[in-house]
Amino acid sequence: GHECHLLIPGVSKSEKYATANEFLMAKLLAK
Repeated sequence: GHECHLLIPGVSKSEKYATANEFLMAKLLAK
C-alpha cells in the first residue's frame, strides 16, 4: 500500500493499487 505509493509517486491512487502488484513483481524480477 504505502510502500507502493512511495515507489510509484507519479501514479494516481486508483492506478497505484491496480499496477502495484505488477510493478513490485517487475522490480523483484529485475533484481
